[in-house]
Amino acid sequence: MAKINDIQIMAEKESPEYASDVTEQPVESGISLTDHVRQRAKTLKISGFILGSDAAERRQRILDLWSKGEIVKYVGRNLFSGVIESFSTDHGYKTANGCGFTMSLVEIRIATPEYTSGLSFEVRTQVAKVADAGRKQPVEKGSGKGGKSIWEE
Repeated sequence: MAKINDIQIMAEKESPEYASDVTEQPVESGISLTDHVRQRAKTLKISGFILGSDAAERRQRILDLWSKGEIVKYVGRNLFSGVIESFSTDHGYKTANGCGFTMSLVEIRIATPEYTSGLSFEVRTQVAKVADAGRKQPVEKGSGKGGKSIWEE
């Protein structure tokens, strides 16, 4: 038995996928140059059954997790944490006390701001206070020691 959070399911097949985006630049002769590799989010595709007298309730709980976009923890042959990207069920005549399902989970990363509410003592001591010097008259820039430039002779 596998679990999504605390919801028991019977996972028949788990398919983890690890993929990357590889950028290539064409060259005049030979193969293209690969200059960057970026990992995509990991995914886990699961297929199996939700069985038992409370199968409809467990199916609805999974749908609630999907609709709210909550982060789920999957424990089966693989361990996975992410959100439910897709969830579909099959209600055939061969499964009398539940349903078959397929589901896709996607890994997510949540960014957290790293700021402080105030400056530390060390930083505050390095910052000069702004002085109110009032209004100052603009100063004309001179052209040299004699007041005239060499071009004005």
